[in-house]
Amino acid sequence: MIEREVIRAGLEEIFSSSFHIDLPTSDTDMIDNGILDSFQFVDLVFQIEQRFGVQIEIDEIDLDDFRTLACIERFVSRRVQSARKRRPVAPSPSFPPAANRVLDSLKRG
Repeated sequence: MIEREVIRAGLEEIFSSSFHIDLPTSDTDMIDNGILDSFQFVDLVFQIEQRFGVQIEIDEIDLDDFRTLACIERFVSRRVQSARKRRPVAPSPSFPPAANRVLDSLKRG
């Protein structure tokens, strides 16, 4: 599915440019293995919001959604789909390129 590939590319960019780490395998528990500390976790949530144009409320955060890359991809995919249903989606010049690719793929899908 194109959307997952775009989400993975966006996450890879976040991990490499912001956290300076290679993207872990899909099933690596990043919390238990200490790959993400509490500051990076907060930054990850913020960057997901910015990059993919979604809103994540504090009471909606479940650590299990952020344990592995596969979990994060599913979480972001659900949030993007939910945001798409709530409001019309149009690429914004302020969105990072990865977010625009997600939005474009949703329009085609």
